[in-house]
Amino acid sequence: MDEKQVSKVSRQLQEVIGEQRLDTLGRQTGYCEKKRLLTPFRMVLTLISGLGARPIQFLADLQRQFNALFGTDVAYKPFHNRLAKPSFPDFMEAVAKVVWRQWSDQILSARTQELFSEFKQVVIQDGSSFAVKDSLMHVLPGRFYKVSPAAVELHVSLDLLTGTPMNVNLTPDTESERANQPESASLAGSLYLADRGFFDTKKLAELDAVGGFFIVRASVSINPRIVTAHQEDGTPLPHLHGQKLKAIRFDQRGAPALDLMVEWGSKKNPVRHRLIMTWNLAHKQFQYLVTNLPKARYNPETIREGYRLRWQIELLFKEWKSYANLHAFNTGKSAIAKGLIWASLIAAALNRFMAHSTQLAAKVEISTQRAAMSAVHFVTPLMRALNSKCSGRIERAVDSAMRLLAVTARRAHPKRDRRSGRTSSGLMSLGVPA
Repeated sequence: MDEKQVSKVSRQLQEVIGEQRLDTLGRQTGYCEKKRLLTPFRMVLTLISGLGARPIQFLADLQRQFNALFGTDVAYKPFHNRLAKPSFPDFMEAVAKVVWRQWSDQILSARTQELFSEFKQVVIQDGSSFAVKDSLMHVLPGRFYKVSPAAVELHVSLDLLTGTPMNVNLTPDTESERANQPESASLAGSLYLADRGFFDTKKLAELDAVGGFFIVRASVSINPRIVTAHQEDGTPLPHLHGQKLKAIRFDQRGAPALDLMVEWGSKKNPVRHRLIMTWNLAHKQFQYLVTNLPKARYNPETIREGYRLRWQIELLFKEWKSYANLHAFNTGKSAIAKGLIWASLIAAALNRFMAHSTQLAAKVEISTQRAAMSAVHFVTPLMRALNSKCSGRIERAVDSAMRLLAVTARRAHPKRDRRSGRTSSGLMSLGVPA
């Protein structure tokens, strides 16, 4: 195990979720003005230890975790009251943002001169929603009222190369996804991947104007004009020029991809983009990928491969919901519901941070999902070590966690990943021998 990496991770843990940092954030957000037994530092360590290591069903489970972690006998009511403070979600959100900013090591990189090597970031945008207690319907209304009267949505911008969220917005499920996209200017020099819910020609034109690149799936209902058309092998199709997209007719079975230049709006002031059109056999409909990547460097197959990288954000959502207790707790207090959502994301961030750090320290490819499944064996010892404030003990806990993950959380099929997985599109895992 790389001792320098172990020491670095130990320092990062103490700097980000150490007592001084967390208690200061607690005061700044109004969560804690006086030094009490239930300090911000102790609350965060409890929530990480509880939510990040094992399934939690009740708030009382967290209260018991607090007492077990710190050797106290705090009753349920004062513990509940600390969670119910209106400033609790503000404090936890502030911690989450510090965590994502500080625990962000690059673990993927594009090979020099390979595809996607020219982008400083690959940003994946998506949202994930889930129901909360029905009594919160007036504060957190759901889109599907009859099924889930109350629901929230997490709008996430994921940096693929670090595997870390750049930004997360927590809103009622009724709030628009498009309104929670990153600012176009922040994506200059980056590649932006998004599903059809984010398709917006105005947004794509903004990205183009600031020097951003994109692959966005479009709705099957779009109907732009075709400016130029080619088959996947480059064969021109001049008979399609000037037609509307919906007017195309050909045998879908075994049909080649079409590489089109299309335009929306008036002919005097059109918005033009490249469109890759393929037939989706499973869903029996066309799939449209809209991009501004240059044809000379990125052929239709490469565009499709690039878009498949978007699946990494779905794996992140699965980790959150399956291994970090991101679910509806039985509470009608919006402060508790929101605060525990942020706490779940912090716990998940620690697991990812330890997985990525282990990859760099042990020089083996690590699965973040397997690391999350192993969290029950290392998260609580880490929190106990942080509470001791002993640097030597913290380093030993980090070293022990990494040694565990290097064995139990190795990626099962790294060679397969290079053929058809996340490293099949010119990307490579950093810190791992080629």
